[in-house]
Amino acid sequence: MHRLAAVALQGDAHALYAEAERHFAAVARSPAAIVVRAGGAWRPWQALAAQDAGAPPAGGMLVPVRSGSVAARLEIRHAAPVDQAALGLLAAALDLALRACERQGIAANSLNETQVLQRVATRILKSHDLDEILLLITQETRRLLGADICGILLREGDEIAMRRCVGHLSPKTAALRMHQGQGLAGRVFATGEPCCVDDYVESRLISRDFFGLAQAEKVRSALGAPLISKDSVIGVLEVWRRHASTFTEQDTGRMVALANLTSIAIENARLYATQRSLLDLQRDLVQLLIEGGDLDAISARAAAHLRAAVLIVDIDMRVLGASPVAKVVPAALRAPLEAVLRGGAAPAPVPLCAQRISIGNEVVGLVAAYGEDLDAT
Repeated sequence: MHRLAAVALQGDAHALYAEAERHFAAVARSPAAIVVRAGGAWRPWQALAAQDAGAPPAGGMLVPVRSGSVAARLEIRHAAPVDQAALGLLAAALDLALRACERQGIAANSLNETQVLQRVATRILKSHDLDEILLLITQETRRLLGADICGILLREGDEIAMRRCVGHLSPKTAALRMHQGQGLAGRVFATGEPCCVDDYVESRLISRDFFGLAQAEKVRSALGAPLISKDSVIGVLEVWRRHASTFTEQDTGRMVALANLTSIAIENARLYATQRSLLDLQRDLVQLLIEGGDLDAISARAAAHLRAAVLIVDIDMRVLGASPVAKVVPAALRAPLEAVLRGGAAPAPVPLCAQRISIGNEVVGLVAAYGEDLDAT
């Protein structure tokens, strides 16, 4: 028992499981294995991170350690009676040792939390490579939350899609896509609030869309937090654990903080990409002017860069340049563009961005980009 307590204070659950197996084997005088219920089945703790662990073990005597989550499986190979009282005491001792081990892990993570957040924030400020930043965040989030898997899903239209994932076993996890309400991440996507479950495949809080994948990944618990920008959900940060555990309020607070950092990283990277794109466009247009390009050529170059239609008009709404080529302003855009020329705004039937052209204090026309893909630029 003293050895169990000593190992528990190291904060290493795997070492504790191995030590407990030796204790159970000694008491039962038979082979013993600690099994954990994950992904809807009892599995040896060593198999939780294995790519293919085969069928979960069957048969033998099961000694509960934590109801429905941790047990010792004994292969009794002799006819002598087994000391049930001793097994019960050992199971209770292991449960206490597991709790002490978890507290040690929480304490260690608390000491590192500020340093981790500072390190992630520093890397965000130094790097403009979104893929690099997302990899860093998934790695640090998985470590800080004591999780086995971590993923970042980003919004694409009315779906969210996995952009970066670490610790997964199935390639399907790295290719996840879902709508609002599907699975835990889909629930976070729909509500804009953090969400956690203690037993993924038994939970009634989330939909069953991904229960098969959760079983393949041997997932037990999960926690997700929204990525929010300008009051809208742009993605979800999620972690999964294969071992029996409960995510605490402190865990949720950490996830929200890391999700906020992730949102900042995404916005910074997109802003940097937009600025680089505009500088490239400015350079191209200046070069085109030097080469003698007319306003139709300038419109075509801008349209290709922006992936949108482009119009250049004078103060009287006469078309000076356009791509695709046009002689007159489209009827549906006339009122919105006239409003811009007057210094106002009006609803447009498609995404529209317009800017007045001035010489000194005099407005002489405007340039406009429009089209369904304009929001993606």
